Amino acid sequence: MLQLLIRHGRSYESLAQTFQTSPARVRERAHEAIDELGARAGDPDVDWRARVSDYALGQLAEAETETVREHLDRSGSTRAWASVVIGALDPLYLPDARPAVPGDAGVDAPEGSPRPHGHESPSWRAAERPLTPLRPVIRPAEEVRGRRGPPWLALLLALLVAAIALAALLIARAGGVPGRMGEDEPLRVERQAVMRPVGDAGPGGGIAVVGRRGSRPQLLLQARLVRPTRGVSHELWLYRTPRDARSLGLVRVDSRGNVRAAAALPADFASYRAIDLSRERDRDPRHSGRSLLRARLLG
Repeated sequence: MLQLLIRHGRSYESLAQTFQTSPARVRERAHEAIDELGARAGDPDVDWRARVSDYALGQLAEAETETVREHLDRSGSTRAWASVVIGALDPLYLPDARPAVPGDAGVDAPEGSPRPHGHESPSWRAAERPLTPLRPVIRPAEEVRGRRGPPWLALLLALLVAAIALAALLIARAGGVPGRMGEDEPLRVERQAVMRPVGDAGPGGGIAVVGRRGSRPQLLLQARLVRPTRGVSHELWLYRTPRDARSLGLVRVDSRGNVRAAAALPADFASYRAIDLSRERDRDPRHSGRSLLRARLLG
């Protein structure tokens, strides 16, 4: 969704038609993604968070854009939050289309000029790499039973930006899992959740997107494991506990730890509390108890 709004210049209204929902719902989803990116950047002025999010997404008229810039000049906390969010979204902006944040070097302040009081430039940026289409790579569990990555926070931010955009791009193109889902039916996004490391599993992260094509639920997953393990399988689950989990199949993890998968979900998927990615060493159909990433489905 973020890529469609920013790089492709789509409006909330046009995406609402694509996703068969309301502009308010599209805006809400986009703001949720923005809030995830700025979660560790402090709190902006509450009354301005939504308008600054619209500013970062290029959804404001010229007059309101100028109003937001003037407020960023005055408010250090909102300026710092906007700088972090827009910095994380930087790979999605077209050349010279990045929204200006007062005091950001290379944006609208002359080189060497002092920064406004209270401003802190972000210490991290989303990884700049081209986005590629999401491809289903999931296999039934019955068939088969590196390199050091960037810091955890920067990795998770990059995943959030790339994964949400990739999932939205796939949805917009009405792609599906061949032979399983009706490709002519649009996918309605119902929820999305961040995949977070479990216990001492180490750095990693990603996002799970749940939607429906007609009456059939579908899961899209994009994640990365910083320390992929050779010689083991990785399996995706609907999860309550290690003894109460339902396999969605094995997923392929590439040499850099990237995971991209799509799977049909059972009708009762909402009765499970999480999506879980685990490490499996044997052909035992039960969950190994070695969870790597997990996303809450509810709450």
